[in-house]
Amino acid sequence: MSDYLVSQGRTGLDPRLAIIPVGGIGNMPAFARAAEIAARAHACPVPEGAPNYPVVVRPVDSASGTEM
Repeated sequence: MSDYLVSQGRTGLDPRLAIIPVGGIGNMPAFARAAEIAARAHACPVPEGAPNYPVVVRPVDSASGTEM
């Protein structure tokens, strides 16, 4: 999308932002909740010198509870 905007002589999207497909508006509340939980986990205090691993959100098969 950003490339398209730039090709049209407009300002591209901020590179700090990411467009994340969530599979439709019906999935948006679940995605928003997962993002909120990830942000809280990332903000939790840790001991000094502890490694800072990235937060990874993976899809889960809701029927079986296993990764897809």
